[in-house]
Amino acid sequence: MHSVTVYYDVSSNFVRLDTISDAAPEMSEKTAKYVMHFSNNKYGYAPIESLNDKKQLNIYGPKAVYIAHKEMIACEQMALKYVMVREPIRSLKWKITKERDIVCGYPCIKAVVGDTVAWFCEKLKEPLGPMGFIGLPGLVLKIELPRLVCVATQVEPNAARLSVVYPRNLPIYSRQEFKKQRKNRQLFRLDDDDNLKLNKPTHGDVLPDRK
Repeated sequence: MHSVTVYYDVSSNFVRLDTISDAAPEMSEKTAKYVMHFSNNKYGYAPIESLNDKKQLNIYGPKAVYIAHKEMIACEQMALKYVMVREPIRSLKWKITKERDIVCGYPCIKAVVGDTVAWFCEKLKEPLGPMGFIGLPGLVLKIELPRLVCVATQVEPNAARLSVVYPRNLPIYSRQEFKKQRKNRQLFRLDDDDNLKLNKPTHGDVLPDRK
């Protein structure tokens, strides 16, 4: 498979709870720019700020995802800290519809799973997409979630290869252990100076690194 780079605009809607009114809460929109890259059997998706001189893509930041060796590592945020969460690649049962649209100048087909809508291009054969959504028969150029829309703004089908890496200095948890820690609020503690620090994973929480 050739290397590919796609740039996305991500828009998220959220409800402002600080509105003082009897009317419905005000809806606000937040936008960000992301980049997805695949080469050397490694996939990365991260905020555009994580692209280092167009030579290295660091998988760090909200919704950042790394995929290699048939597993996915997502950058997750808890309070003021980030951790990496490792899990098997998710397999989704997409329903491919007959609806068509043009996204970023490419003809796309609509696919649906649950409340998630994807628009993929059959002419771009890479079964990849933003936020770790992979497996459709074509490159995903648009993802629609209930409060988030991710749409491609630039596609480079034969892009220069980047080094895709994730931070090795952050603890790596299994998804099950991360949910447990988050639920129990045990992942973080306050030290004597009331500064938030990350608890070290207990024995067995961290899976071994893979090159």
